Amino acid sequence: MSNDKIETSGRPMLRAWMKRQDLSRAEAAIVLHTTVHTLASWLDGRRRPGLSAALLIEAATSEAVDRHDWLTADERLSMQALRKAHG
Repeated sequence: MSNDKIETSGRPMLRAWMKRQDLSRAEAAIVLHTTVHTLASWLDGRRRPGLSAALLIEAATSEAVDRHDWLTADERLSMQALRKAHG
């Protein structure tokens, strides 16, 4: 298994939201209905939240962290190409 981090804008945006809310990882995990271990894996870039967790994050953060923020740059480009092709 690779040690490469998954680079998304979700990681820094979630960190920034936690800082603005003055939440520890334990407190944020409660708000986001997840475990500290899972939250740490998202923040450290080892994993990304699944769709249901991304939607929950979006709601819990009042859209400060959008579900699309968890897409990689390549995934965003693919989405843009699909939207353009299918208008």
